[in-house]
Amino acid sequence: MEVEARNCILHFSRENAYEVEHRGDQFVCDLVAKTCTYYQWELTGIPCVHAFRCILDKRADPNDYVHEAYSRATYLLTYGATIKSMPGVKHWEKVDLPRPLSPITKTMPGRPKSKKRKKDKGEDAEKHPKRSKKTTKRSNCGQLGHNRKTCKNASSSQGLKEKGGRPPSNTDWAAAQRTKKAKRLRRRGSSFVSNVFFLSFIS
Repeated sequence: MEVEARNCILHFSRENAYEVEHRGDQFVCDLVAKTCTYYQWELTGIPCVHAFRCILDKRADPNDYVHEAYSRATYLLTYGATIKSMPGVKHWEKVDLPRPLSPITKTMPGRPKSKKRKKDKGEDAEKHPKRSKKTTKRSNCGQLGHNRKTCKNASSSQGLKEKGGRPPSNTDWAAAQRTKKAKRLRRRGSSFVSNVFFLSFIS
């Protein structure tokens, strides 16, 4: 505050009143009434930067112009009285008064907002923990930390690629179907060989 107060320009008005120019505006401070037209001194009880500049010009102690609510004596009075002990809810005195009702909710006119409020940083950190980063694995070389485009071992490890797809079924029906398919392929292969041999003999 002291650095900012040095930028204020004072014009002495009367005994304890000043005109203070600050950032293109002008304010009036009264050290006796402890007021300033900036109104921060009246709201907080602590001198604003304009009043602080006037206090420095008067060479007075700034602590003398702070409200007594911030003093050490007032702070000790806050915790001076003891807090009485209180029994549990079951031991409270029973009264024949109606129980308080919840406040009536009122639906405001207009379309409800679709966007929720912007949450602070770390507000949902416990509800939604951050997932760990998953490393990619190349199917050709089996190494981690790179993808297909940046893989340098793909040319030398094409044979290591495993065959994918659904695993074969081991039921009786599936085994019988595979046997029939193999027989058909063998018959087709034998007929093709015989046809080729017949054509070569004719020619």
